[in-house]
Amino acid sequence: MSEAGSEHVAVLGAGVVGAATALALQKDGHTITLIDRDEPGMGASFGNAGFIHTGGNIPLAAQGIVRAAMKMMFDEEAPLVIRWRYLPGMLPWIRRFVKRGKPDVFMADAHALNALTSRAVPAWKALSSDSQTERFFGARGELYLFRSREKFEATRSEFDLRRNLGVDVQEVSADDIRQMEPAVTREAQHGWYLADSMYVKSPHQLTRHLAARVIANGGRLQKMDARQISITGNGVQLTGANGDTLDADRLVIATGAHSKSFARQVGARVPLHTLRGYHVMLAGDAADLKGPVIDAEKKIGVVPMNEGIRVAGMIEMAGEHAKPNDKRADVLLRLARRLVPEIPDRLESRWLGHRPGIPDSRPVIGKSPASDRVLFAFGHGTIGLTLAAVTGQIVADMVAGREPPVDLSLFSPTRF
Repeated sequence: MSEAGSEHVAVLGAGVVGAATALALQKDGHTITLIDRDEPGMGASFGNAGFIHTGGNIPLAAQGIVRAAMKMMFDEEAPLVIRWRYLPGMLPWIRRFVKRGKPDVFMADAHALNALTSRAVPAWKALSSDSQTERFFGARGELYLFRSREKFEATRSEFDLRRNLGVDVQEVSADDIRQMEPAVTREAQHGWYLADSMYVKSPHQLTRHLAARVIANGGRLQKMDARQISITGNGVQLTGANGDTLDADRLVIATGAHSKSFARQVGARVPLHTLRGYHVMLAGDAADLKGPVIDAEKKIGVVPMNEGIRVAGMIEMAGEHAKPNDKRADVLLRLARRLVPEIPDRLESRWLGHRPGIPDSRPVIGKSPASDRVLFAFGHGTIGLTLAAVTGQIVADMVAGREPPVDLSLFSPTRF
């Protein structure tokens, strides 16, 4: 232990969850070492769609979603695709996932998620209260657009659930859409607006900035390809691929989609599977977009960012090491042009990332079964950016012995 009341805490994973957690712990006076095999923000945080998503309280396991995915297997524009050759290895995860679609179970998961998402925006505002961090955020909410009245009405119960859980949900007309976003297609006739959401103008730049704040406040960034976790008499030791070691009083595992093997080493068998996501970046201006717009029928977002325009979305279930499907990225571009006809033509880059999927859509936040010196902060699925700041606050509360603002049993690594 460092000085009275403070400890040396190693945070494994320099994505947005790890960086936000490191800052929250540092605020309590702890000495921080932020560890990653890459530079900060190079994993899923690099390619995030950028939403601070107040409506992220809807679990992925809606009734019939797997059957729908199977039917859409050969539809290249499908928002959820299961690559059939990898299906056998995914069956245990899918069985758990399907069970979460039962109405009572689904509602329990929604309420659990809402305990976090309802605190997401205030947590980010607290973390970004300085002007240097605040500049990465846009205040515009999320605008979900529909061409079809039938498909719009089919989502009413979903958005009513969000409203019942406390989200500011507004129904918008075709005229409202024209006023809010003149650049979108006139085919967009119906919509929902989540007014309290925010967006990040560059998730990668934000994550690098948070990591830089950790270093500026006296923390340390260490490159290590961590492989082994050992509980010692005085704390925790990490061992890297090259045999290098790091000792700390406590360890936080925030390695996203790569957390499963680390969790197993400290007594937790977590059903984590990668949810692959794609984006394309378009060079040029933001085509007069005032904020993010979402094609709610095709589940893609078009988001103005510092680097250009990001088109992101879709979930692909395949093996962690499966090759990227470039056709998925090309589909994003085609769909984006339908939504925003004047979108720039020049494709800057394609990207594939891995999000950590848990069958019940709840992250894993809590102490490891092997030792309370190892804490978990992973499994946030597609809303890692949304929940990064509130997760950091909760981890800091656990280390300090404070009562967290949520029931941690809902996110316990032993719940499976």
